[in-house]
This record gives sequence, structure tokens and C-alpha cells, in this order.
Amino acid sequence: AMRVHPGVRAAVVDVDIARAQLDQANAVRFLPQFDLRSVIGPSPEARGDALTGNTMLSHLSVFTRTEATIVQPLFTFGQLSGAKAAAMAGVTAQQAGLRKARGDLELQVAEVYFGLQLTQDLWALALEAQSDFQTARDFVVEKLEADEGDFTYADLGRIDRFAFDVREKVHEAAKTKALAESALRLLLGLSEGDSLALSDPLTPVDVEIEPLGARICSSCRLLCRCVNL
Repeated sequence: AMRVHPGVRAAVVDVDIARAQLDQANAVRFLPQFDLRSVIGPSPEARGDALTGNTMLSHLSVFTRTEATIVQPLFTFGQLSGAKAAAMAGVTAQQAGLRKARGDLELQVAEVYFGLQLTQDLWALALEAQSDFQTARDFVVEKLEADEGDFTYADLGRIDRFAFDVREKVHEAAKTKALAESALRLLLGLSEGDSLALSDPLTPVDVEIEPLGARICSSCRLLCRCVNL
């Protein structure tokens, strides 16, 4: 992702430009600046008649001019040292921008990666629930056809209703999973045809939750302290 992400690559180019500007600021102190300017155009010997519209070009010729300037700084009243300090500050700023771009990319990849893990688990859970509803429906249909048990067709209708909701959740989970996979491929610079498999599933984390009564008491004490303030 660091090699292909456009934001990181742009930040790397900005750092290279800032370093080149620093090298230029260092070189200006010792190397002379050479400017060459050349101008070419028609000479002002052409004459025209405003009444007839005729232009006399008999004396028209080519005008050329070339200027060369060489500047060797000897004492610049702090301009060169200021330019060097500004260039060094520019390099530092662009390096900070590069670190920020890399940090933002790491955060994006982590969010998309763990989001994809979550969507895969939810999709698998939805498929499992769909399979369980189908098993329950087959069982109820079998009992109704054999006229056994206390099941009614109303029970079968309720199962079908819940099964429809589960199928809808399966489609939503599949859509979210495909979207997360596309986002991760985009960040990693992969094409849609490249396979994508996560290394590890989500790992449950044990969290200790205090009793509701204790939580309410601590919240009340905090509220009382805020009111007293």
C-alpha cells in the first residue's frame, strides 16, 4: 500500500522537490548564476499607408538581440542564509507531511481490514442463520404433512417471515463484504481479478463489565461532583 497509494507517492515527490530546493539554495552560495536571453523579431523599418492600406516592406529586416548575465553573490545581507534556512524548513515540513500521509494510510488500511473481517463474520453468521431457518422449516413441514405435533400453518408462516428477513440480511452482508473487499483492493493497488484472503479472523476480546447498579452509582457520584463545581 505504501508503494502504490497516490497520496503517499505525492508526499514522497514533495520531499524530493524540497530536497532539490535545499540543494539549489546551498549551490547558489558558491556557483554563479548565468542567464542568457535572446530576442528576435521584425525591425521597425516597415511603413504603412492608413488611407490605402498598403504596407511598404522594402526596408523590413530582422532585429536580434542577445544578453548574457553572470551573477556571483559575494555579500547578500543574509538572503542566502535565509533561503537556506527556508529550504531546510521546507524539507522538514514535507517530511512531516510524508509521515502524516503514511500514518493516514496505515489507519485507513487497518479500518478497512478489520471492517472486512467483521463483515465476513457477519456474512457467515447470516448464512448459518439462513441454514438453521431452512432446517426448522423442513422440520415443521414434515410434521404438518404427517399430522404430528402441535405445529400449525401459522407457525410455518412465521418461520417464512423470519427467513425472509434473514435472506435480506444475507444480501446486505454480501453487499457490504464486496464493498469492503473493493476498498481494500484499492488501497493495496490490486485489481478486481486478484484474489484476496485475510490471514486471521477476528479474535474475541474478554471485557469485564461492572454491574449495572455500580455503574449507576459511579455516574451519580460524578454528576454530583460536577454540580458542586
